[in-house]
Amino acid sequence: MLRRAGLLLFGVLLGLCAAEGLARLYLAVVPPPADAPHVAHRDAGYLLAPDPPEHHAQEPDDHVNALGFRDREHARAKPPRTLRIAGIGDSFVYGSTSRLADHFLLVAASRLEERIRRGEGTAAGLREGGPSASTAVEMVLLGLGGYSPDNYVGVLRGIALPLQPDLVILNFYVGNDVTGLPLRGRVWHGRLYYTGSSYAWLDLLRRSRLFVLAERVVRGGSRARLVEFWLRRRGPAPAPARPEPGAGLTVWQAHQQKKDLPVYLAEPDATTARLWARALECLEAFDRLCRAAGVPWILHLIPADIQVEPGLRDRVLERLHLDPGGYDFAAPQRRLRAWADARGVPVADPLAALRAAADSAEPAGPLYERRDIHWTALGNRLAGEALADVLAADARLRTYRAE
Repeated sequence: MLRRAGLLLFGVLLGLCAAEGLARLYLAVVPPPADAPHVAHRDAGYLLAPDPPEHHAQEPDDHVNALGFRDREHARAKPPRTLRIAGIGDSFVYGSTSRLADHFLLVAASRLEERIRRGEGTAAGLREGGPSASTAVEMVLLGLGGYSPDNYVGVLRGIALPLQPDLVILNFYVGNDVTGLPLRGRVWHGRLYYTGSSYAWLDLLRRSRLFVLAERVVRGGSRARLVEFWLRRRGPAPAPARPEPGAGLTVWQAHQQKKDLPVYLAEPDATTARLWARALECLEAFDRLCRAAGVPWILHLIPADIQVEPGLRDRVLERLHLDPGGYDFAAPQRRLRAWADARGVPVADPLAALRAAADSAEPAGPLYERRDIHWTALGNRLAGEALADVLAADARLRTYRAE
């Protein structure tokens, strides 16, 4: 009996090893299909496959340009009398839930251009060689979903700096730019796969090409249903206390939020402390590259919905049975601002402005999509206007020269 079980186990292991070898051979040898959505990039890690030029006229809000990002086309050489700004980030910069016209970076560029024309802010003292009434502000969007600080450094080095921007904005998403560092996006056969995880067991499993390929089959809705079923078996969740942000929170959404909660711990655990150290190392590398190229940059801190909306924060902690006293939801901004202040890097932080809008007695509308982590059109506009205030006050634009 034991011998038969041993032979069976050996056969299963042998079969898995053979399947793993075939999976690796397939990914390495078989060329990707012509319509593959992703391409690998030496510095950035991965990009989107560009759409044909005529696609922009048909789908201007869903066009992938020659650089591999959702944006209009940009000339490699900076146009004359143009203030070129490169905006680097993750899915917030990609802007999948918003029209490009509503995008916070394009709102900021538009407001800055208006101020330059009126001679306000930075432009007020720049009559000699600085931004003038004829200066155009060009915002280059360089962001993709799944990017982390590692990718930001690569995008800066390999794509942004060769475009010779006058300013770079690093859009750091507080929600998961730190906790998401263990994820490693890689392109195989023209598709994006994540080969790492913050969970040690999943990180180990994702070292197998076979597992990663199989995981795609159950990713999405079916995976969410399985996790929700498992979480519900751990005990009933309390009913919503009031109909406000977070009142309709599902178990799966709470689980998604839980993965990123360690970044708000009042006393970070050892794992989170290591991730913070790695994130700050990436910022150090970003800063060194900008200084070596003589390009100024701004650290833009994008807050998570759980930081802005108290109702959602209370509901998540309640559903996960967590003690609110163990969390400090403003701690990430303080840590990042302290790092930036020590190095003379300007910071744009819309957290206070967004909180004020969310706490208003008569709010104009939700700032975040209800079943998504991203901004609504209103959230984009408020964040873009707050960023424009920082840009307009940045004295470093005095070094800009119209050409």
